[in-house]
Amino acid sequence: MYKIIIVDDEPFVRTGFKMSVDWEKYGFQIVAEASNGREALAEIERCCPDVIFTDIKMPVMDGIELIRHVRKNYPHIISIVLSNYNEFDLVKQAMKAGAEDYFLKVTVDISKLIQFMQKLKPKLEENKIAHQPDQGIMQKTFSFFSREATPVNISNMAAVLDEDQNLPEVRGAAFFLSISAYSDFVDNRCGSDLSKSMKLLSSTICSAIACSQNAIAVYSRDQWILLMNSESIQTKDAQRSAADGIRFAVQQYLGLNCNIGYGVVYQRVDGLKRLLNQSNFYFSQTFFQKDVFPVDFSRKRSGMSVPSCLEDWNKKLGCCQWENIRTEISAMVRQAEKTAASPQEFKEYVIRILMMLELKFTLYSPEQVKIGVRDYMGRIYSACSSDDVCKTAEATVGDFLKQMQKIPNQHRREMIQAVDYIEKHFDEKITLQGVADYVHISKNYLSVIFKTECGMSFQDYLIKFRMEKAAQLLLSSSLRVSEICEKVGYGDIFYFDRSFKRYFGKSPKELRDSLQTL
Repeated sequence: MYKIIIVDDEPFVRTGFKMSVDWEKYGFQIVAEASNGREALAEIERCCPDVIFTDIKMPVMDGIELIRHVRKNYPHIISIVLSNYNEFDLVKQAMKAGAEDYFLKVTVDISKLIQFMQKLKPKLEENKIAHQPDQGIMQKTFSFFSREATPVNISNMAAVLDEDQNLPEVRGAAFFLSISAYSDFVDNRCGSDLSKSMKLLSSTICSAIACSQNAIAVYSRDQWILLMNSESIQTKDAQRSAADGIRFAVQQYLGLNCNIGYGVVYQRVDGLKRLLNQSNFYFSQTFFQKDVFPVDFSRKRSGMSVPSCLEDWNKKLGCCQWENIRTEISAMVRQAEKTAASPQEFKEYVIRILMMLELKFTLYSPEQVKIGVRDYMGRIYSACSSDDVCKTAEATVGDFLKQMQKIPNQHRREMIQAVDYIEKHFDEKITLQGVADYVHISKNYLSVIFKTECGMSFQDYLIKFRMEKAAQLLLSSSLRVSEICEKVGYGDIFYFDRSFKRYFGKSPKELRDSLQTL
């Protein structure tokens, strides 16, 4: 089975592409998704794919830069471009960077796509054979002759453990490291040379321990496992001392901070297998803990839950209590941290909170508020600790508040209250007079505020809000058009259909069908 990663900043495109083909029927498996190039590189390290399908225009790292990275550091991976009609010049750049071919997102011919992938299989097989892990090196690694400090990918080590039954027995301890700002380190310190950065980090980690210790560093991009094959490292005190030394060396010589979990021991190859399989559990603790800490084996994973303070925060926002927003965001982030099932879920939840905040700001003053959450997504997704996520979230809120200072104080309160009312009652009958009564101002004054702050009339704003809600429901749910019509406050489906087409240039059915053709 050949492995595929899909890279696109539009979740609907990723979903549509996955659903358009029964991939496993043709010998392929979609193993991961990513919303930008930086996120894709992390998934490549984790999954070791054979093929990536990538968009060109994306935040944080675009598709062309991603293709260059892949060609340089992972020459066995085949890159294929997903483009739009108006991106021909960019497609040419992508092909020069190393892309194998390209397909148009909207009008892709599924039969031609399948045919292309089938023809690609011989090349994929050649690449897999040419770049499979060197068994000799792996044997050397498992014997812990690691004076060269050659790092080993987690997936490669796991594969050898599963396939080779003649590996030497091992006994030792494992240390789980999450490295902060690793992506910046690769770009700034190592000239974007991923291989160089890995060797440098591995050498530093392994050199931090006593010369008599045999060790190997196993990596998955910014997450590392140090395996120490030694009887003398079995006690908690010895492990704590070694962890302190590693953290000091990484900080002193590379200028990087890291959190390290210790206290995990392994016996025999089977024990090492279980350790690698449970690595996500250990890494989740390095994300939420600080500095050097003992692994908590009793820790229970719990799913993310929307904090009860979220609704309270919405009320405060609607009442224009701007001075409390930063505090409220920080409190919610800390509460979410306690219930996090995984670092990924935690990050996505924080982004969700920030997007809600952005929506509150930009819905009523899109011309004046310019800061977007997308600018911060890359930093949040690449963060290696909950503290880093919190700092980024708080910085984002700070930038929002600076933007809010540009908006006249006399309009701010009334406008936010009006928008808040529309957001909560858009599925009901809404009139200018009704909203004005809610805000306690005249309807003429409210009309002037909308025109001044939004650059559109109250009615045009209401239509805009309802249309975008309708589009969201069309693309993310299986509701019938008639049901969506009612949910966004339209009593006449024919009027809704005409309004929708006037706004988007497509009818509701045409918009939904365009997704299904992906």
